[in-house]
Amino acid sequence: MKKLALIALASLLSHVGSAQSGKNHQGGQKNQNLSVDEQAKKETQRVSQKLSLTKDQEVQWEEAAKERIRDSEPIRAKMKGSTTPEERQQLKKEMKANRDAFETRTESFLTPAQKTKYEDLKKAHGQNNHGGHKGHHSQKKSSAITD
Repeated sequence: MKKLALIALASLLSHVGSAQSGKNHQGGQKNQNLSVDEQAKKETQRVSQKLSLTKDQEVQWEEAAKERIRDSEPIRAKMKGSTTPEERQQLKKEMKANRDAFETRTESFLTPAQKTKYEDLKKAHGQNNHGGHKGHHSQKKSSAITD
């Protein structure tokens, strides 16, 4: 369950559109069959609709998404094979650093209104995907998921 939650967080932006439209989280699994370029393009299209990105912003978003997806792939592969809690904790830190770098890059070209809308979308996505799981985890574990 924690693995699923981490993967969901790591690909938060890939699922913003499906979370907002109420689609099943399983839709994100389909992205695994897409190339990095296809995943980034699909994500950019969804986000562009939600945030009303300009053409220039779409190009920047897509490039940032490609970098995030490429950097996440080896971490995810290690995560599937990792067996020790220490290793998993380190991989979670790497995923968070990757997400943080993406956030910093995208925030550099979003307008203040777009940033606000983006934050709202992320909050709604977190509630839709993780709100029901909190009852299954201790408070300590739940905070690790939201870090």
